[in-house]
Amino acid sequence: MNMLDIMTPNVITVHESDNVATVCDIMTQAKTRHVVVVTPSGKIQGIVSDRDCNLAIQSPFEDGDPIKFAQGILVKQIMAPMPHCITPHASVAEAAQLMLEYKISALPIMRDGTLIGIVTTTDLLKVLAAVTV
Repeated sequence: MNMLDIMTPNVITVHESDNVATVCDIMTQAKTRHVVVVTPSGKIQGIVSDRDCNLAIQSPFEDGDPIKFAQGILVKQIMAPMPHCITPHASVAEAAQLMLEYKISALPIMRDGTLIGIVTTTDLLKVLAAVTV
């Protein structure tokens, strides 16, 4: 089993100039916990998790309206730059090892420099649940 078998295609992407409030809305609407940050030409710059957004919004510097505060924070301020990526033919074991080694919860899937999907810890847990049933 490889990444093509378990990945989520059609990754939600945002730009580093988007604000955190917008990204939180996008994640909520899409029911996803990760978005990939790309340049206008589609090159990966970073990744943002729902945890990154929540930590930014719950900042000790926020003293009023958290939505207004989040509108003033840009993605480039909270993203994890240059995320670890994996190829579509990498195995589930390779993905799990990378996630464990770097303590990350998502890996963009790249084919010839193009983002084609994403795999998350949830995807890996689904595989585990299927083989243990």
